[in-house]
Amino acid sequence: MNTTWETHKFEHYIFSLLLAVEVIMSFTFLGYVHIPPISITTAYIPIIITACLFGPAEASLAGLLFGLGSLYKASATYVMPADAVFSPFRSDFPIGSILLSVGTRVLFGFLLGCLFHLARKSKRKNLCKLLITIAAPKLHALLVYTAMGLFFPSLGFNFSSIFMLEKSDLIILLFCVAVVLAIDKLYHSSFIQTYKKAVNEYENTPYWSPKIGFVLGAVSTFIFCMAVLSTVYFSNRMYYMLGQHGIDVTQDIHRDILHLQVQFLTAMLALNFILLILILMVYRYMKFREYTGELDFLTGIMGRRLFLHTCLRNQKSHAGTAGWFLVCDLDYFKHINDKYGHSVGDEVLKQFAEHLQNTFRFCGFVGRIGGDEFVLLCPARQPEKLAESLAAFCDTIREMGYEVSVGVSESTDRQTLNETVNQAETAMRHDKMEFYRNNGGIRQMRIIDDKLEQLLIKKQDVTRFLQAIAPLYRGVYMVNTKQDTCRYIYVPSYFKTMLENNHHAFMSSVREYCRELVHPEYHDEFAKLLDYSYIEEQIAAHGSLKMTYQIRDGSRVHLKITMTDRSSADVHELLWIFLDETQ
Repeated sequence: MNTTWETHKFEHYIFSLLLAVEVIMSFTFLGYVHIPPISITTAYIPIIITACLFGPAEASLAGLLFGLGSLYKASATYVMPADAVFSPFRSDFPIGSILLSVGTRVLFGFLLGCLFHLARKSKRKNLCKLLITIAAPKLHALLVYTAMGLFFPSLGFNFSSIFMLEKSDLIILLFCVAVVLAIDKLYHSSFIQTYKKAVNEYENTPYWSPKIGFVLGAVSTFIFCMAVLSTVYFSNRMYYMLGQHGIDVTQDIHRDILHLQVQFLTAMLALNFILLILILMVYRYMKFREYTGELDFLTGIMGRRLFLHTCLRNQKSHAGTAGWFLVCDLDYFKHINDKYGHSVGDEVLKQFAEHLQNTFRFCGFVGRIGGDEFVLLCPARQPEKLAESLAAFCDTIREMGYEVSVGVSESTDRQTLNETVNQAETAMRHDKMEFYRNNGGIRQMRIIDDKLEQLLIKKQDVTRFLQAIAPLYRGVYMVNTKQDTCRYIYVPSYFKTMLENNHHAFMSSVREYCRELVHPEYHDEFAKLLDYSYIEEQIAAHGSLKMTYQIRDGSRVHLKITMTDRSSADVHELLWIFLDETQ
């Protein structure tokens, strides 16, 4: 599709999922390995992934969540004594605890984001990402142990503590590297990129509806309320159970139970958030696949079924006048297919659809219902604006060398969609009959031929296409001006003989052709063509060189000389086309 999408929903969803995973790991045992005298953390892994996929700002936010989770967990009385320094409520230096638990993690995320940003610009970015991932756990340890040494020297941790290697450190490092690099590779795989495009582009389809957001919002609110109520219920039942067993629930026990319940509640809400995000992503993906499956394969715009579906939706959503329905038909399209082949016809249809889409993108829906017939639904209730856009489109098409017949009908809720379509098609056929009757078909076909010739040379393989159309011409040649030789696509027997007689020197053969076959009245004019510099000057000034002359048998010949797409500083190649006037 030719639209530049401004939304980045997929990126936002993945970032949100990583934040939710960070919350879970920070508030549960999944993020910590309890090895005395201190808990070894794995909660920094989502931060590394975020830094690798996104950047410093996103990784800093993930680091903030990690720090807040670490601060909260350290506030319980059941944690190991050395972990208590991470809580401002349990340490002798609250500001130092905040800087230790939160500040170091935010700084960790920021530094990693900057390093991965530099790695993405490197020629060996995969190697750089590997080295950064390997160094990331030690960078985290460096920041944490340095802060502990500065703010809490009595614990015995300092900068040198990062060089203490345990078996557990190696296991965690290997796990971290494997997870980060695997997710990075998966995120940039072709499968995920296709999925990302679908999720991002969903809002630009007729199937987009904000209702799914409201539904999931309501579901999220319900889950949140039920989770809070469940937490309160289980907390009360736990106090009751402990009392039934004769256990005296002290203030510290009560606080720790509440602390665990909050952790459980936070983790459950994060898990439900992940589930809802995944549901939303799958929904957007499936709806986009449904949409693209109904697009016209050749032009990329709506196919018949999808366009009619869009019209029905629009008709139901409006009372009274729903807009205007247009049918556009490209004139002389059969002539294009018959003379130049279906490949050229397909290219013309693509151009036509592109201009139609660009003109009416912001004021209507465009589709192709078959062959050279295109349809447009313009919901706007301003016929003057529609008329201006339609006139601009027709002018653009005429500049391309084509003509288009248009039928218009008003779409209302008082008639069926089929009636509206039939009315527009009838008007289009009437317009086409009037054009053929009044416009002069031969002149228009000549314009089409000229434009298509330019199209073939510019966008397609010249040799392949000219071979298909060569029998329609008197001669078609690719002339190398530096070597004075030619690649002849189509050559009559008499000129082939002239080429052989002149050792395949093209200009000498043209001189012989002029002398023997061109009517003497045109010799002076034809003689100008014997100078390559003159030809190139004319092409540079006018885009091509054209002339009409008469040969000795009385027939007239059109000659056109233009530059080919192979021309360069090293190769000067001209296309010579000889065409009978009757063709």
